[in-house]
Amino acid sequence: MNGEKIFMGEIRFIKNYKDNDFQRLSFNELAKETFGVDFEPWYEKKFWDDKYIPYSFVDGDKVISNVSVNEMSIIIEGQELSVIQIGTVMTHKDYRNKGFARRLMKHVDDDYKNKADFIFLFGNDHANEFYKKCGYSPLEENSFVTYYTYNNDKKNSELRKLSMSDKMDMNIIRRLSKTRTYISNDFGIRNTQGLLLFYMLYVFTDDIYYLEEDDMIVIYSIEDNVLQIYDILSNKNIDLEKVLLHIATKNVTKVIFNFTPDLTMKDLQINKLEENDTTLFVKNFNNNITKPFRFPELAHA
Repeated sequence: MNGEKIFMGEIRFIKNYKDNDFQRLSFNELAKETFGVDFEPWYEKKFWDDKYIPYSFVDGDKVISNVSVNEMSIIIEGQELSVIQIGTVMTHKDYRNKGFARRLMKHVDDDYKNKADFIFLFGNDHANEFYKKCGYSPLEENSFVTYYTYNNDKKNSELRKLSMSDKMDMNIIRRLSKTRTYISNDFGIRNTQGLLLFYMLYVFTDDIYYLEEDDMIVIYSIEDNVLQIYDILSNKNIDLEKVLLHIATKNVTKVIFNFTPDLTMKDLQINKLEENDTTLFVKNFNNNITKPFRFPELAHA
């Protein structure tokens, strides 16, 4: 796609231009300057799908400001909704404080006012006032922890680490990331394949494991007796107690779920989520959430 263009003097608005090499590479340069992340390997591996849509201003041929849309599905207490998440909010240092990001947010609002049930984002604390001025409100999340005691009578099944560079492993990863079910019908997210593959490629490359007997991928790590479960990919109903039997080693004493687990789990402790530098913001949010929830960590844009 060449992208939609709206001319504003020398500054132009463009969107949905991932297959325009020149514009995409300029976007990548700004992302590297802002976040230290190069999106090009993600694109080259065809992980950048049509659900990730950059909205940008360019000065000449240079991307100077961006707000990206991530289209996805969310289930809240049994009701499935179409939503978008805002991410990759960045403006070149020479163009800041000129209103470009706010105008891009307005473009997104106009495009999705009749398409998305609501919009959300995770904002850094230094930008909280900006998001409030754009009509977003903070929403409190919960943390989910259980203290797990390994039982020697329980039998661990074989785990196989998957490699992003192995063709057969990638077939498994692509299939399950596309066909996955919700971990919990109380709160969960789907249709985030591109975003999930981004995390697998850049962050959790060494933490991807396959349970062949259950045809399930579990992304997790263990450090200092703490088991962090980041995501579980399966096209069947997920039994978290069974998953723990597969992956918890004898030294594990604490399990942290970085998503909303089954709220009926035994000994599940639920508290307010304490984040150091990010806050969940929502817009046009008219849903009553009566149960504790946490947006999946690997669905953060």
